[in-house]
Amino acid sequence: MAEVVIAGSGVVGLFSAYYLSEKGYSITVIDKDSWGNSCSFGNAGMIVPSHFTPLANPAIMLKGLQWFVKRESPFSIHPYADPDFLRWLALFASSSFSRRVSGSKKALLALHLKSRELYGEIGSLNNFGLKNNGILMMYSTSGGEKEELKTARIAGSLGLPVEHITGNRLKEVEPEALYNIRGAVKYPLDSSLNPGKLMSWLQATLIDRGVKFLYDTEITDFLWSSEKINKVLTSKGAVDAGHLIISSGAWSGHLASRLKVRVPHMHGKGYSITTGNRGIRLPALLNEARISITPLENGIRFGGTMQIGRPGMKPDKNKLRGMMKAIHEFVPAYNDITLTPANVWQGSRSLSPDGLPYIGRLRPFGNVFIGSAHGMMGVSLAPVTGKIISDILDSDNTDIDIRAFDPVRFSH
Repeated sequence: MAEVVIAGSGVVGLFSAYYLSEKGYSITVIDKDSWGNSCSFGNAGMIVPSHFTPLANPAIMLKGLQWFVKRESPFSIHPYADPDFLRWLALFASSSFSRRVSGSKKALLALHLKSRELYGEIGSLNNFGLKNNGILMMYSTSGGEKEELKTARIAGSLGLPVEHITGNRLKEVEPEALYNIRGAVKYPLDSSLNPGKLMSWLQATLIDRGVKFLYDTEITDFLWSSEKINKVLTSKGAVDAGHLIISSGAWSGHLASRLKVRVPHMHGKGYSITTGNRGIRLPALLNEARISITPLENGIRFGGTMQIGRPGMKPDKNKLRGMMKAIHEFVPAYNDITLTPANVWQGSRSLSPDGLPYIGRLRPFGNVFIGSAHGMMGVSLAPVTGKIISDILDSDNTDIDIRAFDPVRFSH
């Protein structure tokens, strides 16, 4: 079989390699960074059918305007003079009020549910802490309650089970957490895992299957003819390619541009803080603060913020300060934790203008595929993305409707 080159060793790239290696393909994974530096390691590790609304939506635009003037807010856009950024921003604004927002919810939910199914299939083969205990969407204000109950009603109309939890029932669900909140909506089909253990398991499995890894190797260009890639040029030499999969996170748009195809991407920096667990049992998200909470085997991880801007943005201490204030306010048991280089992680997620991932063949090329722009849902959607790309590459067919995720939907 022809060599498959995968650009990017994040969770989407590794799941693509996982399903293709099952089919017997020879695979080389190339990454410009060293092992362990991808966004896949420091995220919340949540599998979230509850996240069926894309990032680009009317609510986030309205809140974004309010948050824009607050330096410690969980969402911000950092403008800079670049035509691609301005084009992405214009598309983001128009996508937020598009009729497609409502229509894309079913397609996004179907992806999440298929991914959850795939995690269930491999769950017995691993030790990456997969837990199907649901996730709590918590709120602390009447406005937050209204927002979460509205989302819960939409979820119910889409067939997702939900449970509204308040008062004594909340204490039964989380008897030791001592949250300072008003209530929560539980999504029983949401799950969680340890992202670091998942990545280590995937890499070990792929090495056992003969997959080659080239780290600290930058892709500089491609050679192609008749709309087919044949070589990937890197900082360490050329690599023959019968097929190419682009899954380089926020850098995927840059690689696509080398092929003269426009696939708008933007960097969305986020942070996580990992510390010791003090009685929290279930994963959760704090609505007003936009902070995720994930219990791990050896601690607890708080994640949050979406800081949209140029590649290589410096860490924003105001965002971390805002996260800490919210943690202290809503989870008082952690009001004495401090930030140290050992417990703080930062990374860039890849974002499309409409908040939907790019999944499929990168037309007009016949042997180039892309899986990227998953935003904060990379771990949740990685298995299904890898499975779809594997199926299309191998048989030119998939049983999942991916029309909403067309990689060239903005190139016209």
